[in-house]
Amino acid sequence: MKILFVDIILDGHHRAYLDALISKAHYEAILALPERIENLECRQYLFSPIDFFHKKLKDYLNWLNEISTIADTESPDIIHFLYGDVFYKFFGLGLNQINKKYKTIITLHGKRNGKLYGYSIKAIFQQICMGVVHTDVIWKELKSAGIKNVYHIEYPCFASYENLNRESARIKMGLLPKGKVLGCLGSTRYDKGLDFLLESLKNVSADYEVIIAGKPEAWNEAHIKELAGDSWPYIHLLLKYLTDEEFQTALIACDIIVLPYRRSFNGASGPLTEGIWNNKVIIGPNHGSLGAMIKENHLGYTFESENIHSLAETIENALNSEFEYDNVALQYKASLSVEYFKHKYTELYHKK
Repeated sequence: MKILFVDIILDGHHRAYLDALISKAHYEAILALPERIENLECRQYLFSPIDFFHKKLKDYLNWLNEISTIADTESPDIIHFLYGDVFYKFFGLGLNQINKKYKTIITLHGKRNGKLYGYSIKAIFQQICMGVVHTDVIWKELKSAGIKNVYHIEYPCFASYENLNRESARIKMGLLPKGKVLGCLGSTRYDKGLDFLLESLKNVSADYEVIIAGKPEAWNEAHIKELAGDSWPYIHLLLKYLTDEEFQTALIACDIIVLPYRRSFNGASGPLTEGIWNNKVIIGPNHGSLGAMIKENHLGYTFESENIHSLAETIENALNSEFEYDNVALQYKASLSVEYFKHKYTELYHKK
């Protein structure tokens, strides 16, 4: 079996996701990427540069045409678009022509709200063989909308934390040796709601320290300092594109992972997954996939989405309570292994 894997970027977890699918695989992997990955034995094709996040129709169609040309050269059994969210804007235009010749699979990392996106997602699924989503809630929502060709695979934890411990991580992050630490990790995108966390901390009286680590986007150091007010002395910043080691150190140093995401966010979360893998207490909003995941799998606490006072009360409660993973949480954690992730994808590739 030959599979053509297509991705639009290689930063963040994109590279780890791809590596997991092509490493020690029982199929031949061909790659179509925006840049070459060194020291890989599989064949790689580079497509022309395109701004995928502000794309124009002409550029999008030219890109799809390049992918189609690569496919005609390689004649794969399957084409797998690893970031299917790129198809939302133009309703999957062009996918049908590719799917007529090659079994086409896309992975959607988030489900967007609104009627227009509802029409778009239905149009996309009508033009492909199968779509993959990473949360049970999104899978159920799509099934309820009449979409049958959707497959659920949990987003795994790709990192190895074997050489890290909490004490050394806290020292590296400049934290006090005792006391609970909140972590808000990953890029400071607007939909990830860092401003809600900073506002809520003004109403938290329990002792705490906070790590905010990740690439600055909507909020930079000046914004954070202004929003934090009196909480500023308790905040430790690492505002940069994090290496794997830096992200893992920050996460291990935390006791509680806080996900103050806006309602517009409905998908899988890297900090959530890696927090679960390391038995961290999770605080997240009560909406969508995140809320259901936390509540159904006994992973921590939820607050009313976009409600600063509810978030403050939830943080206060978490800081003053002891929390351990029960059998339900540990069973869900087991489903996040890379081995299980690869098994589920291999199972999908071999479906007729």
